Amino acid sequence: MNVIQPKLKEPLSQDFSFLKGILNHVQDPVIVKDSSFRFVYLNDVACTFCGIERADILYKTDYDFFSKEEADVFRVKDKEVFTTGKGNVNEESLTDTKGKTHIISTKKSLFINEQGAKYLVLVIRDITETKRTEKHLLRSIDQLAEFAYVASHDIKSPLRTIHSFAELLNQKFRSEIPKAAHTYIDFIVTASLRANNLVKDILEYSISTSVEKDHIPVDLGKIIGEITGNISRLINEKNAIIQLEDLPIISGSKIRLYQLFQNLITNAIKFRKEEVDPIVKISYKNLISGYEISVTDNGLGIEPQHLDNAFNLFTRLNASNDCSGSGIGLATCKKIVKHMGGNIYLESEYGVGTTVLIFLPNK
Repeated sequence: MNVIQPKLKEPLSQDFSFLKGILNHVQDPVIVKDSSFRFVYLNDVACTFCGIERADILYKTDYDFFSKEEADVFRVKDKEVFTTGKGNVNEESLTDTKGKTHIISTKKSLFINEQGAKYLVLVIRDITETKRTEKHLLRSIDQLAEFAYVASHDIKSPLRTIHSFAELLNQKFRSEIPKAAHTYIDFIVTASLRANNLVKDILEYSISTSVEKDHIPVDLGKIIGEITGNISRLINEKNAIIQLEDLPIISGSKIRLYQLFQNLITNAIKFRKEEVDPIVKISYKNLISGYEISVTDNGLGIEPQHLDNAFNLFTRLNASNDCSGSGIGLATCKKIVKHMGGNIYLESEYGVGTTVLIFLPNK
C-alpha cells in the first residue's frame, strides 16, 4: 500500500517574515543594496550598529550617512562585486552616527533574483577590539625583540672578555698550571665560546625580521657567491663542495636572504659525516606562484622522530661536540621565510643527508 506523505510547507518562499526572523537572529549586521547602491534591507543588528532607524536608511546610499572618504571606499568595493560578479572581503573603517569609528571586516557577494535583478549582500563583522588587541600584541613583540637585542648585545662583551682571558691563560701559562687545572680551563674556554655563540644566535633571531621589510629584487646567485666567499675558511677546512645552479632573481630582503642561506650552508657543512667531504647542492624550480629553492647535503641527516621539531627554538638535532649549536639557526630560517610570505620544509634520511625546501612567492 502506497503511503502519501503530506507536502511540506516551504516557509522561505511563502512567509517573508520567517526569513526576516532568521536574519534578525544573526549576530552580525546583514545589509542588502540594489544595483543603484541603495539600501533595500538591513537586519536589526545592522540598524543598531549604524545607529540609524530602518525607515531613515532604506533607499538611501552610503553618501547620505558616512563621510565622503568612507563612502568612496565602500562604493569602489561595491562596484567591484557588481562588475565582476565575484565576492570580496575587506577591512574598512566606518564611523557611526555617534562619531565612533569602527574597524570592520565586510564580506560582499552578488545575489541575482529570478527576474535577473542584481543585489549586493554584505555581512559585516566589527573587528575593532581584535585589531586593537593585535596592535597591542605586536607592540609587545617589538618591545620583547628590542629587549632581546639589547640584552644579547650587552652580554656579548663580558663573554668575549671571559673567553679571551681564558684562552690567554691557557696559551701563556698552561705549562705553569697543574695538570688537574687544565681540564677546568678547557671547560671555561669551551663554555664561554658556546655561550657567546648562543648570544649571537639569539641576537640574530631577535632582529631577523626587524629590517628591510620592503621587497626588492635580489640576485640569489650573487648572494650565495658572497656567502661562500665569506665562509671560505670553513669550506676549505672541511673540504666542502658547493654546487650551484643558475639561481633566479627573486623579490625579498637582501640582508635576510643572506642570513637565511648562510645558516643553511654552514649547517650543511657542519653536520657532515666523518671521513666524508660535505657536498652542498643548491637548485630551484620556477613555479607559477613563486620559486621552490632546495639546499641538499650528504651529511648526517635527521632521525625521523626529530623532523617535526626541527624548526622549534632551541632544538638541537645532534648533541655531539663536533656539531654543537644553539638550536636557533633553523628557527631563525623559518622566521625569515615566514616573514617573506613563504614556507620552509625538511626532507631527510638519517645517515644519507637532508634537503631543505624553501618556497618564496612572487611579489
